[in-house]
Amino acid sequence: MITIPPCCENGLNWLRAQHGRRYLAALTGQDSAALTASLHALDLYLRSDQSGREHAITALRALVAAMQPGCRVFVRAAMPYWLGLADVEKIWPQISGEAS
Repeated sequence: MITIPPCCENGLNWLRAQHGRRYLAALTGQDSAALTASLHALDLYLRSDQSGREHAITALRALVAAMQPGCRVFVRAAMPYWLGLADVEKIWPQISGEAS
């Protein structure tokens, strides 16, 4: 039987492959938990209808706010694993509160 790794494991491995294995070294326990939950919320966003996407963005906003400011970029860096660049540029300002 083939076991498919959870989306968070794939996302973390993808980040390390893109940026180097020490890329996530700055994460604290809370930051790491928030990033892992964010990867699941991104997966939910990808699979959802409009209502589900709105709720996923709400969840992402709360998860990103729970991270240290310097670690929030990891969520943004992980987004292309699930989304096209146009979608990333569209929803990151909604998540982060930054102007586009």
